[in-house]
Amino acid sequence: MTILFVTLLQRLAKPWFRLRMRRLLLLVGAACALAACGGSGLSTSSGSSGSTGNAWVAGHLPDGFAIISADERDGRPSVGYAPTPENEYQVLITASSPEAARALSGRDPRPAQVRGHDANLVTLTDEGHPYGFAVAWDERSDLHVVVEGSNGPSEQETLAVAEDVHTISDTDWQKLLIELSPDTHVGRVDPTATAVEASHGRISGDEYIMTALVPGDFPLGSEDHRLDCFHLAFRGETTKDFCPGHPIWARVGGQLFAFGDTDARITKLRITGIYGSSFDPFTVDVVPMSTGPRTGFYVAPLPDGACSVSVDEANGGRGPGETGPLVEAGADYTRCTGRAPAQPPSPPTTAK
Repeated sequence: MTILFVTLLQRLAKPWFRLRMRRLLLLVGAACALAACGGSGLSTSSGSSGSTGNAWVAGHLPDGFAIISADERDGRPSVGYAPTPENEYQVLITASSPEAARALSGRDPRPAQVRGHDANLVTLTDEGHPYGFAVAWDERSDLHVVVEGSNGPSEQETLAVAEDVHTISDTDWQKLLIELSPDTHVGRVDPTATAVEASHGRISGDEYIMTALVPGDFPLGSEDHRLDCFHLAFRGETTKDFCPGHPIWARVGGQLFAFGDTDARITKLRITGIYGSSFDPFTVDVVPMSTGPRTGFYVAPLPDGACSVSVDEANGGRGPGETGPLVEAGADYTRCTGRAPAQPPSPPTTAK
């Protein structure tokens, strides 16, 4: 794996709104997406070629890299790059005031030159085994920058990234934070989302409606990785909001459903009972969204005695996966598992 991570801390920096990253490792991956894979970073027309800004990004990256994350912690902008969004960070760039900077932790410290500044270079190790390189320097009197290349980048590649970092405007940085927000990946709805009907159908004359929660102003730019969340309504009852990922199993308005999101390129899904849930398999249509992220939604009404099901592509390919009643399903959970949902412990009694 190979990653570039850029973190910036500037003394007396104004407060930024903060977005919590899915994983710290992904922070390193974010810097890459600002640049064309294997090419230069965000163009200077969108930012600044000088050294006065708070947010800094990579101008040069190893071949195949793309930005996957952007974050800000305690006033320190951070961006990460990796070959694909599934990769963990492999290059990290961090900036802070010199007073707040941490001493480089690594082996074989040696001097280097970066952007006309004296720098320190070390070999990163884990339990004695080298896995990358880190270089640190004072870009200006109030800004200390560290670039790490781990699990892939060579010493020369790490130094090449450090040599070509540059700033972007506050406006572009705030937009990037929103575009690469991990919130919908960890079950939080975009606070600016718009409700859009995704699909509907009828059961015994009653209509069910799947509603997508489309991220606000999507897309803000080419790096907008936000995803739709959704909920299902039937017979006056509406589920809580769910975000992309695993298929959902729920009883809504007295009716059992399996529903969720999938790749918009899939047109039909096959619903099969598993683990003793016996009913004839059937197919349902996937409805692609005409607005927002490229997402398809499906709703599968289930027989009343259904328990766990598998949701697969109708042509036999791998689909969204398996689902079944969770503890919050109450009586359905007990019916399908034979176990009663755990009850909270009784309060201790006081002897009289």
